[in-house]
Amino acid sequence: MFCVPEKAGAKPDVLRVDGQSNGLPAFHLSSLKSSYAEQAMREINADIDVIAYVVQFAPSTIVSILRRGIAGKSKC
Repeated sequence: MFCVPEKAGAKPDVLRVDGQSNGLPAFHLSSLKSSYAEQAMREINADIDVIAYVVQFAPSTIVSILRRGIAGKSKC
């Protein structure tokens, strides 16, 4: 699970808390464009990325790692 870093005093990210309570690792990344983000995505060996709440742009270097791409719903 990739999450933006939480701000001091802010409410915890409920998706992160729930994911971690179910055994999912959480990576707190200020940018998905870093080599660390790419390395983390490779290490978790995910088939698909499910986007629940978008606050960061996923670059092609991250998307291309996923065997089945990204699933999500956008509200415009």
